[in-house]
Amino acid sequence: MLAILLALVVPEAGRGQDAQYWTNQYGNRARLLAGAVIGSSDDLAAVYYNPGALALVKNTQLLLAANIVQYTSYAVDIEGAEGSNIGSTKLGSAPSLFAGEINFKFLGNSRFAYSILTRYKADIRISEKRLITEETGPSLPGLDAAAADLLFEEDLTETWLGLTWSTPLGAHWGLGISPYLTIRGQRSNEQFTFQ
Repeated sequence: MLAILLALVVPEAGRGQDAQYWTNQYGNRARLLAGAVIGSSDDLAAVYYNPGALALVKNTQLLLAANIVQYTSYAVDIEGAEGSNIGSTKLGSAPSLFAGEINFKFLGNSRFAYSILTRYKADIRISEKRLITEETGPSLPGLDAAAADLLFEEDLTETWLGLTWSTPLGAHWGLGISPYLTIRGQRSNEQFTFQ
């Protein structure tokens, strides 16, 4: 009730996350269903998608879910610069999930799990150098030629560390919570030189 009241009084406190469930998939079922597994997660990926379902999973095992490679491509279109192909491509590792269950006898039917997931990872480097002359660009009064150099770099990683508690409320219902601690590292560099 307090959370609903807070969301109504201070709407900024209830902002949505910057990426949705379908941005990255965690676990085999989620990959096969393109992230449409919110209510049907039946393995340890439930710690992320549906913590209440963790109590209904029959046999939990250690889960290590990772995409081996990921190809990313970024392109920049500059207005008025036809034929310009500024961009960045990278082949690298993709976000992953590592989760496991911790067995505490005193919890009874309740379950306790941990998870570490890479929520976002980007490594972008866009660089462009141009020599501008009367033949290749706009005329520059008093100058025969000019050189322009553009550099944009961004390295962003967001990792979530979480603990999940879940308890069954019947044969087909469960209640759970997965609070996450977010560790976000970002480095950015923008540089433009004109000579």
